Amino acid sequence: MGVRYATAGQAQAVELSAEDRSTGQYGQEAIQKALEALHQDGFVVLKSVVNVSHVEKLNDYVCGEVDRRLAEEEIIFNHGVKSNLLQPTPLAKSELLFDDVYFNPFLIQVANAYLGTKPTWNFMTGNVALGNTGLRQPVHKDVAAPHPACPFFFIANFPLCDFNPGNGSTEFWLGSHAHTTIDDQVHVTLDSEEHAGGKCSRPICDIQLDILDKRRKTRPPIQPTCEKGDIMIRDLRTWHAGMPNSSERHRAMLALGYMSPNVPVLSHMSLKLPLSQRDFFTPEGRVADMLNVNADFVETTDEVKLREENNQFDLRPNASKLGDSSQGGIHYNKFVTEYKKKMAMVAKERSRRKDAGFRWKEKRPRTDYDRPEDDKSRGLDRGYRNSGRDSYKPRTSDARDQDLPRKERVEDQPPLTDTPEAKEKKKEKKKAKKSVIAPPAEPMIIVNVNDRLGTKAAIPCLASDPIRLFKAQVAARIGRQPHEILLKRQGERPFKDQLTLEDYGVSNGVQLDLEVDTGD
Repeated sequence: MGVRYATAGQAQAVELSAEDRSTGQYGQEAIQKALEALHQDGFVVLKSVVNVSHVEKLNDYVCGEVDRRLAEEEIIFNHGVKSNLLQPTPLAKSELLFDDVYFNPFLIQVANAYLGTKPTWNFMTGNVALGNTGLRQPVHKDVAAPHPACPFFFIANFPLCDFNPGNGSTEFWLGSHAHTTIDDQVHVTLDSEEHAGGKCSRPICDIQLDILDKRRKTRPPIQPTCEKGDIMIRDLRTWHAGMPNSSERHRAMLALGYMSPNVPVLSHMSLKLPLSQRDFFTPEGRVADMLNVNADFVETTDEVKLREENNQFDLRPNASKLGDSSQGGIHYNKFVTEYKKKMAMVAKERSRRKDAGFRWKEKRPRTDYDRPEDDKSRGLDRGYRNSGRDSYKPRTSDARDQDLPRKERVEDQPPLTDTPEAKEKKKEKKKAKKSVIAPPAEPMIIVNVNDRLGTKAAIPCLASDPIRLFKAQVAARIGRQPHEILLKRQGERPFKDQLTLEDYGVSNGVQLDLEVDTGD
């Protein structure tokens, strides 16, 4: 069987035969095709493996919940693009929990073949491209740190409606996973540190534009067409981007993540599932032998809290588990070395910028009015002796015997304030002086700060308060350090410390988004 790449703008797909459906598992040929696609492209579509009626019920719930959130909530958009948000399927509603979605046998079989025996399910979210929006995400991969150069994690996307370029089918850069490293990603610079959502010299998820241009010449991206009931599997290293949805309806999909047992670099992640549905989410029989579920079962059945908990994920590999001799470990060690060098350069550059600018050279003023004309020379300014011919005076006894002229003492002169002119000016100032009216006190305002978990805090302050001072108030309220806090309006860049709330148009009752960056 030869190498088969995606052709005609489509991805490789594995069709489900009647025999496969009856046995509940793929045959050898289908598994081989799925593995070839994942190794060659980092992407494959499993066709018609989910009950369409189940998908439609989940789609109705997700789209309804999105409409409610848009009408009632302040939305935190995915990647900051106001056309894309995270909205998973419900977890506490028994009537919307389906085995062929959360424990799909064909998906689990492919996961075992590609990632290793008994992979771990430890990630879940949902992605919605809003209808009638014309915005796209930057091309990125879902990992912003050094990672293994082998299969270690994949995402299974369940389209909850038919996917096509018209309604924002995701853009995939097939084959990009094979050789990608952290060097392909955008690194935050000193100038872009405030706006890129990262720390200086650290990478973010976005791929560098010049690298995209080179890749486009070799293999341009595609937007695959998929149908309800399909599952799209994407290696976590594969480049992709959310695309504009020009249709009238939202385009929704569910995302489940699976980790390789052989390269468990994302073992810090876990699902947050309702305790009331523990029996459903605890696999039994054949599924239990093929899948490990890493979950924290919580008391709540509130879908909003469950959504927010599961959306607090961290897809950065655990560096201690990369292995020094592995490809990922080599890249990690190289990254750490380069990062330390860059941070030293950043510190030096910051110091240079701090000391940069014009400096006025302090000069001693020329007091020409108290020196004779013949002394007004540059040499005298420097303290040199006046040795000019005109300054020569013969040393005669007559001159030595004469008394020096006595200057009038300052004590003998009348004070300047006692002169008639000074007294007259003083009278005029008293007449012109008016009582100064004290300015009215600045009114106190209340600013609401909202973090990603939906917790709101009302902070009393003045509109003239600097952002730095306001951050200190927020930090004291939430138990963080001021430098860990980013404040911004929704969809805008973070506020700068040296400006004031008034500079950003913040008034009474305004709500600001809060993000906490610990620097880990």
